[in-house]
Amino acid sequence: MKRWGFGGMRATHGVSISHRAHGSTGQRQDPGRVFKNKKMAGHMGDRQRTQQNLEIVRTDETRGLIFVKGSVPGAKNAWLVVQDAVKLAAPEGLPFPGAILEKKSTLPEHEQAPAGMVEAAAEHEVDTGPTAEEAAALLAEQHAGAATDAEIDAEQDPEADKPESDEGKEG
Repeated sequence: MKRWGFGGMRATHGVSISHRAHGSTGQRQDPGRVFKNKKMAGHMGDRQRTQQNLEIVRTDETRGLIFVKGSVPGAKNAWLVVQDAVKLAAPEGLPFPGAILEKKSTLPEHEQAPAGMVEAAAEHEVDTGPTAEEAAALLAEQHAGAATDAEIDAEQDPEADKPESDEGKEG
């Protein structure tokens, strides 16, 4: 409602639970679709805006500030992208409007532990697995106990070799 300025529906007289509803979105079977750019609910605001012809008054390197003359779009404490003018060519010798601040500390960002300082809980042996001789012995042991396909078939169906009896036949 706020995005497109819709007035909404009545608060009484048969309107139930649809006071702020958008209403109809299209026609009937023909055209059978919603037209492009139909005003519907969605995200409002937070879009990038460009404000041209703003003047940079001065910069403060110690505090990392840029003083801009004119209206700046966006919320307070938001990021601001400053670019050179598009329509006017920059004059010669114009200083860059920003300042690059150096790090105040010369220490590395992360302190490294001294060499040789390892916690006792982190020390452990890595299992490399069986050696080649042990693997060959295990494989031979497995093959020695394995039965052939014919032996497996004989164990599963012991009545396969017996001849059929004549009990269930007529004639």
